[in-house]
Amino acid sequence: MSPIEQEKTLFLDELFSNLDDNTRRTMCLLLKEETSKSQCIFIISHSELPNELLDGRLLVERDLDNNESNYIIE
Repeated sequence: MSPIEQEKTLFLDELFSNLDDNTRRTMCLLLKEETSKSQCIFIISHSELPNELLDGRLLVERDLDNNESNYIIE
């Protein structure tokens, strides 16, 4: 069992920030292949990720005028 398979929930914070588009895609594919359906992985990123490789998205946007955050679940 790989180290990734042992965890039920993973938070990957800005892991993809310094990667180019192709490498980000490769990493998303690798994560999708190496994780089970009983796992939940949260990818926190300011970079664009390939939507077709994600099961869902939670987008958080900061409203500077009202000093609050809004979110969208896709």
